[in-house]
Amino acid sequence: MRGRSRRAFSLVELLIVTTIVLLLGGIFLTALQAARESARRLSCATNLRELGLGLLHHHQALGVLPPSWGGPDSTCTLAWGSPPEVKPFPFPGIGGASGFVMLLPYIGESQLSEAIEAAQWPFIHHRVYSAARIALFMCPSDPSPRSHNYLMSIGDRCRGFWPSSRSPAADNALFQSQLRGLFGLQSRVRLEAVRDGLSHTIAISECVRPRGLGRTVPNTESVGGVRYYGPAEAVVNDRFAVSFSDQPPASCLASFVNGGFRPGTTLFIMNYSPGWLWSFGRPSHVSFSTVLPPNVPRCSDMETQGSLTPQSRHSGGVFGLMADGAVRFITDDIDAGDPSLPDRLTGPSPYGVWGALGSRAGAEVAAFPLP
Repeated sequence: MRGRSRRAFSLVELLIVTTIVLLLGGIFLTALQAARESARRLSCATNLRELGLGLLHHHQALGVLPPSWGGPDSTCTLAWGSPPEVKPFPFPGIGGASGFVMLLPYIGESQLSEAIEAAQWPFIHHRVYSAARIALFMCPSDPSPRSHNYLMSIGDRCRGFWPSSRSPAADNALFQSQLRGLFGLQSRVRLEAVRDGLSHTIAISECVRPRGLGRTVPNTESVGGVRYYGPAEAVVNDRFAVSFSDQPPASCLASFVNGGFRPGTTLFIMNYSPGWLWSFGRPSHVSFSTVLPPNVPRCSDMETQGSLTPQSRHSGGVFGLMADGAVRFITDDIDAGDPSLPDRLTGPSPYGVWGALGSRAGAEVAAFPLP
């Protein structure tokens, strides 16, 4: 009996099979990447919920939320590793600790908190504590080397982060009354003072540390038309860079075109950018404002004013922790009002729904499209 002949694959058939396999592989990889990012987003939101519990425990224990920037005078320092200033800078009652330091005992980090309290040197620039990596402060969606990915809300303000007088901020009744958000310099906000409602007031959102250029750029040198403030590693000029300026929100937006800041702009170096040092309370490090919408550029003079935009590597927006502990995803296209208007000390925010989320007592509850 004659054996059956076996027909080999033709070249066309082989190409078709190969194409189908590649397409299926591409679909599988895309689905796998989407699943991984979904898991990272879930982890990021879970971190925020844990921080929310920490805030509530702090409030239960002490009767107030922590300030975003404060602490005793002993935490003031001007240089890396230097002892406290004999005459605290810039005036008594400031301190340099961030609110995240004050949350440590309430998020399972009591050992680190006790070590900080026992330290003989200021911890804000201490190598030991600045090197501490706390998993709860990290969003897995951001792969860059960083200290933290979360920021505290100073509300819908773009100026006045410091009091104009030289009296201690904690005792300056006028300055404290003008704080619009849940946190600020030596603030002591009680949840009972959040008259817009806890579910309508944002507490914490996200930040991304910019990518580094891998080299130090002197102040005198220009890279692609931009300069850098400080003698440390320069950053890539993209949407995660921060402009060193005190320009109003509309001007900040206008200074960013085609994926980068315009020539002539001065950018922060890595060590002055969000995500660098979780323990230092400077606004450019640990604060955000609800003036410009999420994921647009940030502009700041580091301490007194600026548009401190929250940013993330999630597609389409950022996560926000509300004062009641709920976590919401806030889209990039949220109504942010008119950026050409100045901020206000009282009344409804000029920055739309986004600004209203930042103010704790602006009487904008009816404007929130939230359940």
